[in-house]
Amino acid sequence: MVSRERFFLITLILFSVAWFQACPGLAQESASVQEISGIVKDATGGVLPGVQVTIPDLKLSADTDNSGRYNLKNVPPGKVILQASLPGFSVKQIEAVVQPGQNLKLDIVLEVQARSDTVTVEYTAPKLMTASDSIGVVTLSPAQVVALPSLGEKDIFRSLQLMPGISATNESSSGLYVRGGTPDQNLVLFDGFTVYKVDHFFGIFSAFNANAVESTTILKGGFDSKYGGRISSVVDLTGKTGNKKEIEFGGGASLLSYNGYIDGPLGKKGTFMIAGRRSYQSPFSKKIRDKYNTSATPGPGGGQGGPMGMFSSEPLSWFYDLNGRATYSPGAKDTLTLSLYYGKDNFDNSRTIQMPSFGANQNRNLNGDIKDLSNWGNAGSSLSWRRTWTPTFSSQLTAAFSRYFKNTDTSTKMTVTDPSTGEDKSFDNGSTETNHLSDITFRLANSLILGRRNYVEFGTEATRNKVDYYYNFNQDIGQLHRTGEGRQQAVYVQDRFQPFAKLEITPGIRAARYNVAKEIFLEPRLSLIFHVNDKFRFKAAGGQYHQFINDLTREDPMGGDQDFWTLADGISVPVSRAYHYIGGASYENANYLFDVEAYRKDLSGLTQFAMFRPGVGPPMPGQNPGSTGGLDFSRSFFNGSGRAQGVDFLAQKKFGADTGWISYTFGRVREYFPDISSSSYPASHDSTHELKIVNSYQFKRFTFSGNWLYATGKPVTEPTGSDEMTGPNGRTFYRPTYGAKNGSRLPDYHRLDLSATWDFYRGEGNWAQTGVSVFNVYNHTNIWRRQYQVADGEMIQTDIKYLGLTVSAYVNFNLGKPSETGNLGPAWIKAESNQADKTKVSVKPGKEYDFYGTIVSISPDRVAVRTSMGTKDFVLGHKAFLGEPNYEQGAFVHVYYRDQTEGNVITRLVRRVKDAKEVPTRNVEPLNPLLPWRF
Repeated sequence: MVSRERFFLITLILFSVAWFQACPGLAQESASVQEISGIVKDATGGVLPGVQVTIPDLKLSADTDNSGRYNLKNVPPGKVILQASLPGFSVKQIEAVVQPGQNLKLDIVLEVQARSDTVTVEYTAPKLMTASDSIGVVTLSPAQVVALPSLGEKDIFRSLQLMPGISATNESSSGLYVRGGTPDQNLVLFDGFTVYKVDHFFGIFSAFNANAVESTTILKGGFDSKYGGRISSVVDLTGKTGNKKEIEFGGGASLLSYNGYIDGPLGKKGTFMIAGRRSYQSPFSKKIRDKYNTSATPGPGGGQGGPMGMFSSEPLSWFYDLNGRATYSPGAKDTLTLSLYYGKDNFDNSRTIQMPSFGANQNRNLNGDIKDLSNWGNAGSSLSWRRTWTPTFSSQLTAAFSRYFKNTDTSTKMTVTDPSTGEDKSFDNGSTETNHLSDITFRLANSLILGRRNYVEFGTEATRNKVDYYYNFNQDIGQLHRTGEGRQQAVYVQDRFQPFAKLEITPGIRAARYNVAKEIFLEPRLSLIFHVNDKFRFKAAGGQYHQFINDLTREDPMGGDQDFWTLADGISVPVSRAYHYIGGASYENANYLFDVEAYRKDLSGLTQFAMFRPGVGPPMPGQNPGSTGGLDFSRSFFNGSGRAQGVDFLAQKKFGADTGWISYTFGRVREYFPDISSSSYPASHDSTHELKIVNSYQFKRFTFSGNWLYATGKPVTEPTGSDEMTGPNGRTFYRPTYGAKNGSRLPDYHRLDLSATWDFYRGEGNWAQTGVSVFNVYNHTNIWRRQYQVADGEMIQTDIKYLGLTVSAYVNFNLGKPSETGNLGPAWIKAESNQADKTKVSVKPGKEYDFYGTIVSISPDRVAVRTSMGTKDFVLGHKAFLGEPNYEQGAFVHVYYRDQTEGNVITRLVRRVKDAKEVPTRNVEPLNPLLPWRF
């Protein structure tokens, strides 16, 4: 095994070699370098991030940034063919001629890949998942998420859980367990600001509205030097850019929530987007809430969640979130982007208790009030300015703010009255908990092309975190209060270096200073990709990572575990550290992808918080010389190390109406906390085997999808008995005694989900669809966790189950003005069906097609019409002019045509007018009067 010091040294040597090879002849080399750069947009004028622009014959590739810009360097002079692709859009190929020393500007427009049963009989379906050439990188298309089974809401993070290497069996959390990591070890960025908690509605849904997201990329390990502060993975989300030409709006509803969005142009140089959603009370939401609500009522005997402490009620719960995004481009070189987010969950299970009798004693009455309130959520905003200084140098400055909050109050006031004596006895129990976190970040990122072989990224980042956590256990029996402020300053640099065409080496280093630890943390990183040929490649990556803020689990086997964010202080909570080692290979052609990656993470500085654990838990008063009369939670923090290792396998079918993938992960996650166990043990999220089969089939306007999941059961720590204890107020309560840490496992997990989506309306610029999902089709009992309660010294075990068979339904729609390219038909499709998408066109005799466009030229027998797809020439048929006879150059028209032996023959040519009833309807089906936006 390569030592960490040697790995660091190798990284620096490789970086130095790359740098010095680029610099000596920089001035001479730059003068002769050919480059192709530009912006990729959709048909509405909105920029498209994450587009892969390639020159396949030269194996050159670049991805567009958040402003839609791409840059292909080291292009030899001569004729080349560019190919641009993005899931959900048709592949576009463009021929270009590059002159020696030329920096060619070439903008690209991609069209949405429409589903049509009238023209296309075989096509490449829009891809939900794209596995990148880079190691451990997966890109998700939010527009296609709706095709997967869900509980009524199309959810990005639930879809990410179906990707290889990410656990999909944690129904009670939208957080991602990536290759043995925990959710808090993932850096989640939305337009540059950090999101600290991704759960809505007890974790069933994530905090992100798919209608507000343009693209999602997850880096499962070995990620670039520009990312820091986390030790597992990165999830980078880009907000949706508004339509630059027309206002459009849409929405949807399910059995749980409703949503809506609107976007469009903001003046002549900007766009805007607003999206929101809210849940509502329903029998469906009640079923989910009752299953996943972890709240437990304090029992009258002083313990939490005793068997007599469960009282029926009808809780109130709801969530909502809002997204806003605006872009403004004052000039060709500058883009300003403002992004806003706010989301909140509320839960109210407060109630009044009135019982005629209590327990076995029939002559006592019980009454009182139970307060059970909680709310949690996130807020975030970012303002970024991107500047392209030269064709080879660009910068992006971002100012970001984010906040996380959580407040809970589970307190009980009860009175027991003895009717024979009239004597009252009162009980006050319960706990309160608050956790507030704020984040202010400034980030400057630069990219620079040096010579023909080097693409350098460098920048700096400064973050200030303020965290406050307060926990009051059972009316002052124990208290924990942690507060602090942490500041991080970081600089990074990396170079994507190509010594020759088949090899790409990316050395990099990040240096971060954390003021609480008063230490500088160096993080060397390295990745390599070797292309054996255009289909087969080897890849490897490694690096060092640190984390300065952690989300710790507060173990509570009586009432359910909770979590809280806290800063690393170097004492009870050390700075976490991870070393990543990843290697793999993949084979990919136009139809299939086969990929395998082996990984290992060495972890140190891990922290657990265990309230009650024999020999190591908080002592009672008098057991600790420093005790002040309550439980001493300062002794509940335990430090340790761990290791996650495994192999991910992926086989994906990408073509035809039937697409999908099979992924399998074999992995182990072991932890070692010497104060908890004398030997290492499986982590609570360890799962040895995890198999996922995902499939989608499209038939005309129907999409049928399904996924089947199997995973080894999670480890659990089981109690062996209980101890009776007396608190400082003389009250008696019980605490469990435990066996070996994670010495047992829950039963294996498996379930089948199915869904069907029907596009029941596809209009010109608008659409509507409905669908139904069946979750856990064969109603298998999957156990979430085990809850233990003590009654009269006896331990009672309860299996808390995940959802059984659950049926949900939804409807979604989009209303907008018609696109110019609404139904282009064979006039364009025949010409554009090339080797890129292998589309086969079946033209139906006599079928009429239509679209909108602008007249370029017109003669007595022919007319040329331009759309965003380009200009086409048409034959004017007999009596084609049914409306106004004067169709001058520049007129915006509605064209109807048929594909006939003499070519594409126009059957009707009509000006676009405001009112549908003004359009001549001779020899055509009547227009729908309910859709006035058609013209």
